Amino acid sequence: PQSCGFREILFKANCQSPGGKEGFASTVSTLKQAGYTQISTKLYPHMRHEILHETDAGKVYADILAALDSMHSKGISGVK
Repeated sequence: PQSCGFREILFKANCQSPGGKEGFASTVSTLKQAGYTQISTKLYPHMRHEILHETDAGKVYADILAALDSMHSKGISGVK
């Protein structure tokens, strides 16, 4: 993970997809096994598939913006 320059991963997903919470947990586990240590996660209840196209997508975009602002204030590379 360090070779690509990213130090933090923002992982957002829905609860209603076929993989659901188990798939989410499995993906987070895989990222940790790959060496990522700063993983911000959030599951959105009542959303399916493409969370950026759901009725409440504004919540997702607001969370992404807040995370990017936080990364920028911490001086994380790649966020300007």
